[in-house]
Amino acid sequence: MAPPSLCWNTPCWLAPPPCGKSASGASTRITPSHQGSISSGRITYHVLFGLDWYLTGSPEGFAPPAPFTLNVLDPASVFPEQPYTKEQLHGYLVQLRQKCQATMAELSDERARRQVTFPCQGGNSLSFFELQLYGMRHVQEHAAQLSLFLGQHAIPDEALDWVPWAKEEPGS
Repeated sequence: MAPPSLCWNTPCWLAPPPCGKSASGASTRITPSHQGSISSGRITYHVLFGLDWYLTGSPEGFAPPAPFTLNVLDPASVFPEQPYTKEQLHGYLVQLRQKCQATMAELSDERARRQVTFPCQGGNSLSFFELQLYGMRHVQEHAAQLSLFLGQHAIPDEALDWVPWAKEEPGS
């Protein structure tokens, strides 16, 4: 049984095409590409980036906090040789949790109905509220993939510190 920390950079599966068009011309989703495989650390960044982008509600003017980059939006980009650390990703998660809580607490009917357009949804418009539901589904999808990956590497449930309900972060 490998401890969770040893699985951090282990490839989970082959990467699908990045955001844009596939060889068949079909629209594809935002997916980081790195020599054909995606590690759990890169999936985590992909999920956090997507959540941040969707909570912002507009691709225009969006930028993740340093040290993170917009590289997942560029199909030709590759991730840095040194992946983001768990501490960096956890810090991003803490920031996004606060942003998500504030966004939902301040959500007006007008903003919920406002139409937004994101390139990875084929240029189609959807309401800001629908975008938030899409973001929630996106997080759940990758949480399930990471859970499957960890289970395949014999990581016991007790080692995952999984909780069914959100807990307050220390100091929040």
